[in-house]
Amino acid sequence: KLPSKDKAILFAVGPTETKETLAQHAKTLNNLGYKLYGTEGTAKHFQSRGVEIEALSKPSSNKHPNIKDALSDGKIGFVFNIPDSMNRVDESDGYVIRRTAVDFGVSLLTNEKS
Repeated sequence: KLPSKDKAILFAVGPTETKETLAQHAKTLNNLGYKLYGTEGTAKHFQSRGVEIEALSKPSSNKHPNIKDALSDGKIGFVFNIPDSMNRVDESDGYVIRRTAVDFGVSLLTNEKS
């Protein structure tokens, strides 16, 4: 279920081919009036495809505001978190993003085929 338009949608996507697929959907969400956030890599990829998206730092970066802050503050209403073959830091960031989304009742999608 999509959030109300006063809540943003977060994209934290690992695989490049998945970024390609989801960039098209992100553009549609832009056209529907949603604010979009993404991890730095996802935001850069989406921006190169014409998507309006703001980059947020991963929780492990210790920069603020970051994704965990935005989730905790109620700014995000839906999370696309599609992991890649991960290293330990990416695995931990993904876990923190998913755990925080669940803790704050934010809808979460972890597979682009869902």
